[in-house]
Amino acid sequence: MGYSLESDIDPSSITSCKLQLPQPVTAPNSNPSTYTLSVSQVNVAYEAKTVTPATAPSSGPTIVEATLSDQVVPPALDVTAACANAVDGHINLMLDSRGAPVTFPSSASNNGAKLIISTK
Repeated sequence: MGYSLESDIDPSSITSCKLQLPQPVTAPNSNPSTYTLSVSQVNVAYEAKTVTPATAPSSGPTIVEATLSDQVVPPALDVTAACANAVDGHINLMLDSRGAPVTFPSSASNNGAKLIISTK
């Protein structure tokens, strides 16, 4: 997933950057499950609409990893390192999960992932 910093935000002024994901979409009447979510930074530009498993860019080391429940909204995940290393004002993150399959609402919905940035 990709984000663009507002033009007046200097990456070096970022003191906190958190990725807030919505509650995963689960099947009705499904049993609660846990999954491990890993977030890493991608240091190249790519077009999310056209990326496939074969063309996906490689990611850097894991920034944050958490074991979560698919029945609740995940806590905000600290991705300050990725925001402070924004390339040309762009922050590209790769999410990977292990365990129970998990699907999040798309960014086109009113309930997509949000990046919460604090500056000096």
